[in-house]
This record gives sequence, C-alpha cells and structure tokens, in this order.
Amino acid sequence: MHKQDFPYVMAVAFGIAIAVGSGSYMLAGGTAPLPAIFIALLSLGVTQAILLVWASRRSLVNTNEHIEMLSELAANQHTIKDSKGQFDFIRHKIDETRQEMKQDRETVSRGFSELKESYSSLLTSMQHTSIYTSPQQFEPSQPDNVQPEIALAQPPRQQEPASPFGDQLAVSLEPIIDLTTGRTAHYRMHLALLDAQGSEMASDMFLHHAERIGARPALDIFIAREADALLRKLRQRDPQLNIFMPIGASTLASPDTVAKINADRKSATDVAAGLIFEFPHAMLAGLSDKALEGLASLARQGARFALSNVSISGLDLVAMNTLNVRFVSLDASAIDPLHGPSLAMASFTQTARASRVQMIVSAVADNRIINKLPQITRLVSGPCFAAPRRIKKDVTENTIANFQAAA
Repeated sequence: MHKQDFPYVMAVAFGIAIAVGSGSYMLAGGTAPLPAIFIALLSLGVTQAILLVWASRRSLVNTNEHIEMLSELAANQHTIKDSKGQFDFIRHKIDETRQEMKQDRETVSRGFSELKESYSSLLTSMQHTSIYTSPQQFEPSQPDNVQPEIALAQPPRQQEPASPFGDQLAVSLEPIIDLTTGRTAHYRMHLALLDAQGSEMASDMFLHHAERIGARPALDIFIAREADALLRKLRQRDPQLNIFMPIGASTLASPDTVAKINADRKSATDVAAGLIFEFPHAMLAGLSDKALEGLASLARQGARFALSNVSISGLDLVAMNTLNVRFVSLDASAIDPLHGPSLAMASFTQTARASRVQMIVSAVADNRIINKLPQITRLVSGPCFAAPRRIKKDVTENTIANFQAAA
C-alpha cells in the first residue's frame, strides 16, 4: 500500500465502523429507530463514495505509472537503437580499415615484386655485352696555361690505372659559380667518349654504356684518381674548392671497387675531402642492398655525396645526412621564369639550409631566372655562366690560371 492511500483506508474503516455500530445498536434494542437507520445508511454511502474515489485515484496512479514505464521502455528502445547504429558504424569503419590494410599489403607486395624485377633487370643489363678498348697508359690531364708557381712537382703516386676506354676518353670540367662573389666555387666533371673523327658520345649516354658493358667500376676508379691529381693543383689557389665526379650503381655494388676507392682516399688525405661523388636522385631508389652497403662504407670513411636532378617532393633531406649527402642539384627547368620558385621549393630550400645541405641550381640556360636564383641558393652552373672546358692531355704552362680566369 502506498503512503498516499492511508487517509482513504482510515475513512473507509471509520465509515464501516459507524455502520456496524448503528446495526449493533438496532439489534441490541430490538427496534429500528429512524436516526440509527439514517446514520447507518449515510455511513455506508459515504464509505462507498470514498471507495469509488480511492479506486479512481488508484486507477489514475496506475495509469501514470504504466505511462512512465512505457516511456522508459520507449527511451530504452531508442537508446538501444542508437547503440546499434553506433555499433554498425564502428563495424563498417573496421571493415573499411581492414580492406585498406589489405590493399596496402597488396601494394607493398606488388612494389616489392617490381623492385625485385627491376633489380634483376639491372643485373642482367650489367652483363658484358661487348668488349671495350684494351687499357692504355694515360697521362693526367690538366687545363691550359698552368702558372709556374702552380705547376709544382707532384708527390709520388701509386701507379695510375689505365682508362678503360683508352685515348677515346675525354674529361671536361664545368665551373659551379658562387653568385655572391661571381667566382668559381667548385667544378663538376663531365665525361665523353670520342670516335676517330672526334665526335663525342654525350656524358649520360656514355655512362649508361659503361654500366651496360660492365666498365663503370674501372672507369670510376680511374676518374677518381684523375680528380685527385686535378684537385692537388686547383686547391693551391682555393683550398675550399671541390670536384664533383659521377659514380655509378655498379661501382657502389662492387665491394672490391669500393675498397680500392677507400684505399685511395686514405693515401690521398690531402685532397680526399674535396672529391664529391655525385649520382642522380632517381638512382638512389633503385640501389641494391650491395650498392647501399657500398654507399654506407664510403660514407663511414668520410666520403661526401651529391644528388643531381633532385625531385623536391620525394627527398628526405634529414635522412640524407646519415649518408653524408652534402649537396643536392636542382635542374633550372623546375623554376618558373616569371614567378620564380614555388612555395614547395621555398620550403625545400629552408629544410636544406636547416639540414646543412647545400643546393645547386644546374643547367641555367634562361637569363630570366638569374635574378630569382638567390632566393634558392648561391651556387649555380649552366650555359648562362660558363660552359664545360675540355682537359687536354698535353700539359702546357699557365693552364690552370687561364682555366680559372675563364670560369
């Protein structure tokens, strides 16, 4: 019984008591006086009325309670429906994530398969498919007009390896200009193969051919030693000058060749720091495990590297520091002659400076971008500044002085 029902119970009990009392009085007296009958009937009537009111109230209370229960049930059902919707959404997201992970695994697996196929093709292309010219002794080449004070006697050197291409090999040096001083800061080596008529096979094609026939490791050893000889002369005028020489993937993948280059560096400590090994950015992604080991071996011995034709959207300059990459070369065609460097290029430039990597803008052939170059770097090269000059084998005095003056 609810607390609110207590007054009704007392009233009904009181009315019934009056009616019973009146009936008892009449039975005891043996008569039925009119007042007693009236009181009994009134008590019964009032009691019945109270019972009706009480019953109506209880019915209303029960109805409200049922309504509340139904409301709670409806609310619970709505909550359950929301929870089910959230569960379905989460399950859908899980299914989507699982599908994305499956696609990522397939992509990685496919990329790994393509990498293996690419590496296999590289190995196949490196097989000897032709025979190159038998080795011939080659005297170190020097620029024209070496001044007497510069043409000092060189210290004894190890026996030089013969050029894998004999007298057909031509070496040129391209000045890399410092815009702040207008002077030559470094040189980049270019190689060419000459035929009997003196026509040249361009450097890129020639180096590709050397890779194809397996001559690249021997060629790179020869060129590295020639670069050392040139550096000894050129650094007498500028101790900070470097020479950038190309190096091939097959050279890096040859432990014997890497060991010889490291040995040469140890015996040429006076100029070893000035020789920068340069290779295209695109070659980096295709290096085999052996080539990466060779790269790391040279880096551990202090060798410095440069990347040419870099893509600013695909190069982690912070990671390049671990490989001793200290220079990156950007092709001038990537610069808009009207609007200058893009926002992405400006961001790349800032990252390069923070990473202590020097940028070079190469192949500058459009005068319209010259005034925009200082926004990117101070080191530039290309036809707008100085063309590569051939190093001749017949050494004459004043060569280096004239060569640097022309640059």
